[in-house]
Amino acid sequence: MERNKRRKRRRRKRIMRCILLTLLIATILLALAIGFFAVRHFYINIYHQADIILDAGHGGKDPGANNGDAIEKEITLSIAKMTQEILEDAGYKVKMIREEDCFVELTERPEIANRKNAKIYVSIHCNSSEDGEGNGIETFYTEQKGESDQELAEKIHKGIIKQTEADDRDVKTADYTVLVRTKMPAVLIETGFLTNSTECELLKDEEYQKKLAKGIAEGIILYLN
Repeated sequence: MERNKRRKRRRRKRIMRCILLTLLIATILLALAIGFFAVRHFYINIYHQADIILDAGHGGKDPGANNGDAIEKEITLSIAKMTQEILEDAGYKVKMIREEDCFVELTERPEIANRKNAKIYVSIHCNSSEDGEGNGIETFYTEQKGESDQELAEKIHKGIIKQTEADDRDVKTADYTVLVRTKMPAVLIETGFLTNSTECELLKDEEYQKKLAKGIAEGIILYLN
């Protein structure tokens, strides 16, 4: 009788040890899982955040303006990549709306910027005119969001004109989708007219693109500092 009681006690102890061991393992696994997801969430947030959003206009099935072998979507992407390099060398986190020849919906572009919690948004374009006489550089901002947009536009525009010595079409207002729907200061730059033969040749030139990129980057850095 006493022996049976001892056996039962030993069995209960073994069961309790198994339960405790199982609970301990489960607790450790849960803690590891929570830690993993917390770290993952942290790094995802860090990765996805950006100081600056650069949006190379058009892309994919949308070529934008063109003149012979000069295609807006290719020129804007080249300028954006050059600008990105300058800014990243200066220590800024830059996110490109597109990094290759792909199509991104117009309404999705500001949403991407908003999800990245960026400080500023810069959209890069080439201009065109029906009569082929248009020339010069102009920069747009919206008045719907406050004075910061205007300040950003003025600093970037001044930087571009300084670097390129192009005809100055000034800073202007417009309620373009990417300007209105972004939650941060935003500008849209028309870097020149592809329909103007002289400016078209300049916009295709890599050295001129570098001047545009340098001017854009200088204006951004001046604004952020």
